[in-house]
Amino acid sequence: MKVWIDIDNAPHVNFMEPIVKEFKEKGIETIVTARNYGQTVPLLRMKKIDFVRIDGDYSLPRVAYTFQRAFRLFKFIRNCDINLGFSHGSRSMAIAGRMLRKKSVVTFDYEYVEHRIFNLFSSKLLLPEVLKGNSIGDIGYSLDKIEFYPGYKEEVYLPDFVVDRDFSQKLKIDSRRIIISARPPATKSHYYSSKINEFFREAMRFVSNNPSAMIYIVPRYSDCINEVEQISKNIGKNMIVLREPVNGLDLLWHSDLFIGAGGIMNREAALLHTQSYSLFYKKGGIDKSLEDKGLLHFIHSVDDIGKIKLEKKQKVAQLHFTNLKEFFINYLIHHSH
Repeated sequence: MKVWIDIDNAPHVNFMEPIVKEFKEKGIETIVTARNYGQTVPLLRMKKIDFVRIDGDYSLPRVAYTFQRAFRLFKFIRNCDINLGFSHGSRSMAIAGRMLRKKSVVTFDYEYVEHRIFNLFSSKLLLPEVLKGNSIGDIGYSLDKIEFYPGYKEEVYLPDFVVDRDFSQKLKIDSRRIIISARPPATKSHYYSSKINEFFREAMRFVSNNPSAMIYIVPRYSDCINEVEQISKNIGKNMIVLREPVNGLDLLWHSDLFIGAGGIMNREAALLHTQSYSLFYKKGGIDKSLEDKGLLHFIHSVDDIGKIKLEKKQKVAQLHFTNLKEFFINYLIHHSH
């Protein structure tokens, strides 16, 4: 059995890491491809995951880029005799899988993504069961391709998370201060809105005005680090832009609150019981679920920014997760036959 995994965004590295390790322990050959987007490549190197970098031409329009990268993936994988392709939201992988005439499984947990390519080219779509009954058929999904998994996808890797007790020392974190981690909006994403950028700047101004606060900003893209640093200098002196990749889970664990523009880090923070504030304008079913549990809060306007609670968090004695790793491993093995 041979599985091909494509990783096209930095937050998916944590998700794929235990799956890749488990496959190798089971003697299942695994080929990992990745594109140089955001901090994807540095994180893969930091975690010592073997991969082959395959990019497209980023100057192309989005659709053209997707198909160009799909063709490059196809050329690389076609002689590898894979049984199955797997990704978290990689459209290029889904297209290449169809070109290879191989089964492909795509998982994601935000129902409002642009999904036409997934409908057309993937074999199966694996979504969280919290989306059952959320009118996903009305949104336009091919219901015959959809299957569901329990819990939150972050529970594939969170059960294996071991806190690095030296992390605070590495980042010179003063635990007496209110530690805030933040991630700017995804300005290169199809769902980017300038309003989110405005909310982010105002939120940074608000928290930096508290003399007890210390803010650590995690840039999304390496080519935007200088811009983010300039913004931070203009806003406050108690802000640090993390130029090198760090273990995001450790950063969230040691933070008292997290401010982000939606997505995986917001959900990771929520599940680690670090107060999580999302600036994203369109809630999905997963976000609503976490909001209902009091773990995720939304900033819908500039006025809402004042509701951010700047206080030290109470550490949870023990976190409880559904161990989803075995579910995904068994599912992929089953669908590779």
